[in-house]
Amino acid sequence: MGLDMYLTGEKFYWQSFKGRDRKEDGYAVQSIYLRLGYWRKHPILRGFIVQAFADGKDECQKIVLDERDLMTIIHAITEGRLPHTEGFFFGESEQSREQTKHDLDILCRAVAWLREGDDSPVQTGFPTAVGPGMTMMEVKLKDKDKDKDDTAQKVTREVVYQASW
Repeated sequence: MGLDMYLTGEKFYWQSFKGRDRKEDGYAVQSIYLRLGYWRKHPILRGFIVQAFADGKDECQKIVLDERDLMTIIHAITEGRLPHTEGFFFGESEQSREQTKHDLDILCRAVAWLREGDDSPVQTGFPTAVGPGMTMMEVKLKDKDKDKDDTAQKVTREVVYQASW
């Protein structure tokens, strides 16, 4: 047992392409989950996220983080503002140079992932809406034949932090 922390990305496809949807095992894909990051026994990062984005309530719940939240965490790390946090299963952590590099790599890549679009089997346009923990993109099928239907598909991206112990 111990503290395991996950940063997950979900892409949710919510408008059909009239039978031309992305498919997996013969079925249309509704959403896909990506592991954007993982930490093992990093209680000071957990403490900051729980205090800043869950009102100090730690029940291993999912915490949705938008781009602004991720940037807040990045700034706290670079400014050395992660609070001393420890617990029975958590162990104790400190922010070494290697740990800082690891944390910033995960978080900066998550910000970039929220900003980018889906490139297969669709071509992404510009963000059409940004809300708490999500970015919605207008997406069109890649079709060189202009006479074919290029109905836009909506794709929502969301970043979620969750710990288990």
